[in-house]
Amino acid sequence: MKLQQSQAKLGATLIFVCLLVPCCYFNERYPAQWAPPKQGDNGCWAILGTYRDTGETSGKDPSRVSLGALIFYQAGYDSREATSVKIAKLTEDSFEISVWNGEQRLYSQAFSQGHKDYECSPKGVRIFVGTSGGGTSGAVGSERHYVTLAVNAEGSLIVEASSKGYAVFPLPLVGGGSYWAIFKRLDTPVR
Repeated sequence: MKLQQSQAKLGATLIFVCLLVPCCYFNERYPAQWAPPKQGDNGCWAILGTYRDTGETSGKDPSRVSLGALIFYQAGYDSREATSVKIAKLTEDSFEISVWNGEQRLYSQAFSQGHKDYECSPKGVRIFVGTSGGGTSGAVGSERHYVTLAVNAEGSLIVEASSKGYAVFPLPLVGGGSYWAIFKRLDTPVR
């Protein structure tokens, strides 16, 4: 009987604490003014191609964004020098994303499904791009960053950049969000 009462108190306490934890999520919708995402049976390989590194974010006030910096923000190369990004198939379960300045490769990384570097879904190719966090000003927290790559009906690369995280300062906070960016294709799509 005491065990049941203890479990009931624990359950009530957890519900009460969960109600106190502030949450904030902001997920931007896919822009209606952009061509719709391409629907097809090309799976992960629909994203293969070369794209302009500088793209545009969605929203009321679109801004310029670097594709290489979205994917490799922790890599340490100077994204201001980048002119294009190439996505190339390596094997049946891996591809490489490389950032270029004309003919000079600035940075590249291979992604393997066997190593769980990415996952395919009907929405596109989702890549885990990094974690940020730590303790500053008395707060402790962590945030995980992802990008989902897909192609729209015009052949442009569309990217949903998202993050989810938590912080404790002085109460626990949970949140996340996402936004969209678009990058023009520089080559002919692979069929």
